Amino acid sequence: MAVLAPLVLCGVLLRLLLGTEACQKTAWTKGHLATDTAIEAFTLRPSRGSTCVCCSFCNSNANCDSLSYNVVTRECLLFDYVASYSSIIASSDWRYFVMPGRSQHEQFCREDSDCLQSGDSCRGRVCTDLSAITCRVIYEQLGAGDRLGGEIHAHGWMSGQDMLLLCRMTSEWPGFTSVFRNKRSSKSITRDNARAYNADLSAGTEVQAGFEMADLMRQLHSGGQYQLRTIAKCSDTAAFDGELLTEALLDRGQPVTIEIDAATAVSDTFQTDFAGIPSVSLPYLLPSGEDIVSVKVNVELDDGSVEQVSLPLARTGDMLWFRSVAVFIRE
Repeated sequence: MAVLAPLVLCGVLLRLLLGTEACQKTAWTKGHLATDTAIEAFTLRPSRGSTCVCCSFCNSNANCDSLSYNVVTRECLLFDYVASYSSIIASSDWRYFVMPGRSQHEQFCREDSDCLQSGDSCRGRVCTDLSAITCRVIYEQLGAGDRLGGEIHAHGWMSGQDMLLLCRMTSEWPGFTSVFRNKRSSKSITRDNARAYNADLSAGTEVQAGFEMADLMRQLHSGGQYQLRTIAKCSDTAAFDGELLTEALLDRGQPVTIEIDAATAVSDTFQTDFAGIPSVSLPYLLPSGEDIVSVKVNVELDDGSVEQVSLPLARTGDMLWFRSVAVFIRE
């Protein structure tokens, strides 16, 4: 017994380690499936309560395809199926994991070998045959809707690679993808990287310039129109206090950015919820000077006339007029 006990202990530890490696994080990690569909449900002792232990129980059950563990109550739920965007229930107290090689069409995954249906690949951490995964696809086609929160991080797929997306997911913002973000004090966006800086958000979510990605998204469909929205959280001055929202409904052939001379003819398809600003141009890039990315804004004066002014979205020197600015696309 004195010889066998350490061997048994090593075997248990090895089984726990292998179980932990088998369980994988996937497209949505904070949540659970419907509790009444669990094939096993139990509460772990305080001394043993962890995602690793819960995962080892799933690994020991041949019918277990995924699991959820509650980090507060130590509940462990085992399921014989894998979650999808339409079935996962978001909750910050729960951690969700999948087992490898168990995922059906439109269910969560981590790699191609997880997908069981012929023709499916793991794209945006979902088993699918789609060529691109955007916030709109997640909202509409994959069934997330507004169930997961108003603004979420999600895994997308563009140009043959997995990438992190920042999505607006409400009935008013049904699947808009962030393609540009900047704040007043940042100098990260330069003239050299203004079309493609941190597009995949690998360097965080505060600053992003993804105009190239936006143009690729615009071309995912062959006809119709796409939407572009700009939100500027303005400085505390009398002229620009609060938040400025503009929206454009654009023909599919219209690029996301335009030339400077085209920006002087501000489109009347734009709408704004900010009094005194009837229209705003698409973003345009400047070849020289302090301003790098800017928009043209029509401002109504007290005498009823309209004056056009330039509002920079990224600068090399002086700070922005806005506290922060973001551009979203719904292709």
